[in-house]
Amino acid sequence: MGGRSSGDAAGGPEISEGQLDPLGTAPPVLTCRVQYEQQSFVVQVSNISERGMFIPAASLPALGSVVSVHLVCPGGEDVVAEGEVRSTGLAPNPIAGIGGFVIRFTKVSSGASTLQALGKRRTALLRQEDDPGTKLTPLLLLPELSLVAMRDRISRYPLSPLLESFIREYEAVGMPHRNRFLWKSTRMGMDVVMLPSVNPDLKPLLNDIKTLGAMADVLLDDLADEKQDRERLETMIGLFSHRLTGQGTVSVPVGDPYLAFASSLWERMWDMIERLPRYHEFCRVLQYDWHQVINSMRYSLLVNQIPALQNAAEHDAYVPHNMHMMCNATLDLMCSPGVAMAELGPIRKVALLAQELGRIGNMVTTWEREIMSRDFTSGVFAHAVDQGVLSVREIESQPPRALASQLRHSGVETKLLLTWERKRAEVLGLRSSTRVDLDAFAEVLDEMLAIQVALRGII
Repeated sequence: MGGRSSGDAAGGPEISEGQLDPLGTAPPVLTCRVQYEQQSFVVQVSNISERGMFIPAASLPALGSVVSVHLVCPGGEDVVAEGEVRSTGLAPNPIAGIGGFVIRFTKVSSGASTLQALGKRRTALLRQEDDPGTKLTPLLLLPELSLVAMRDRISRYPLSPLLESFIREYEAVGMPHRNRFLWKSTRMGMDVVMLPSVNPDLKPLLNDIKTLGAMADVLLDDLADEKQDRERLETMIGLFSHRLTGQGTVSVPVGDPYLAFASSLWERMWDMIERLPRYHEFCRVLQYDWHQVINSMRYSLLVNQIPALQNAAEHDAYVPHNMHMMCNATLDLMCSPGVAMAELGPIRKVALLAQELGRIGNMVTTWEREIMSRDFTSGVFAHAVDQGVLSVREIESQPPRALASQLRHSGVETKLLLTWERKRAEVLGLRSSTRVDLDAFAEVLDEMLAIQVALRGII
């Protein structure tokens, strides 16, 4: 990705030597004239999809600015389009440190078929995520132009009396860094990340239920990651087991306010779940999903106590379940009258991909806070070990600030965010398998990432 070309003075774009070969193993380097405000220049670009592109530049436009581009495509139709600036290399977001900005196309006057071909090429290259020659930059086309605006939106989000009551109870027994901002963002996220098939009349009840589920998840996570208390973690799992197996009776813990609160919340949540219209159809699926959440907590505790277990394959198989999104998708189905049981398999695949996307966003948001408490269950560490950036010995012995500095400059985050982009494309690839509007759901996933990035440094 070069700077301005020497042909800028002539007033027209230079034509790149290469052809637009859809079978290539690297992104095509194309010449593009860029115009915004009083700026006009020619630059070589290579990070392009049907939705937007990354433009290398030393001088950056304001977020929300309209940018005109003329992309010269040998072997294909030139692209003439306008786009809105969604992120820049100087903003506090995951492309920080890269000189340039990302636009999302808002008007394509010509070259739509070329952009589709470039999008397919980019998806193919993303699947070759270990290929160092692809030189891909994340195209994070976030729906919010300003993370400050997103944080303000979260802070003003209203909560129901039910959730206010449970938040006060959590504050009395839980971790101090789990502040109201976390719970507001969680509840707002439940409104955002939802299957489009949900009955609108049920959304307030459903999303309060899902927020209580997230709080139960946090209660487990605090014991597994923060306190690393195996005995109490297993006691809490025992308190939850009656609802997950249909066997035994509810036991109320004595002398432990934390576990007593967890039990109270758990029972209230399931009482509410039983009121959902399709509860009996999907009850066993939800029970299964919760078992996966619990297994992820056991794995996290094990990794914290035996760091030599760190590897990306197991992390990516187990830990994303602590995002609770498979549980939430099943709860959505309990409130989706128009979804046939025959669609369950494809919808589950979509939900699993969404859960992996959610985990990546969570990792990028929280790993710096987690490293200070020596919680090494984040996939950032597992992927750093697999990529040879860090060794297990370094993770165990180095001071947290030294580890953080090494990771910031390692490129691990960039690779994870490229994986995020690839998995989003996989969601859209499932359009033909379900009547659920996956184009709308993919936009929802973008907003989920925006919420997560807005929380960086706060939760």
